[in-house]
Amino acid sequence: MPCRCSSSEHCSDTLFGLFNTFIKPLLTRFALPFHLLTLGLISFVVNALMLEIVELLSGKIGITVDSGPFFRSTLEAAVIVTFASMVVSITVHDGS
Repeated sequence: MPCRCSSSEHCSDTLFGLFNTFIKPLLTRFALPFHLLTLGLISFVVNALMLEIVELLSGKIGITVDSGPFFRSTLEAAVIVTFASMVVSITVHDGS
């Protein structure tokens, strides 16, 4: 099934946003003991895993996303995603 978005980048961003909304909290809870043990550094690995899952699934639905070799480029992107998520979570309040 090909992507019906205006561009493949937009589709992959949407897919990544959906995974961050629904799957990442489950992975984060699963990795909570490691999160405490590594003082939060496991969040880079969780974000890298999310990027790899999106790349894998996007190829199956007809979107071409290439994150390059796993260790270097995916972890660099995970660092950026981690810091961006941290800034957004600090600046946006959930109302509670």
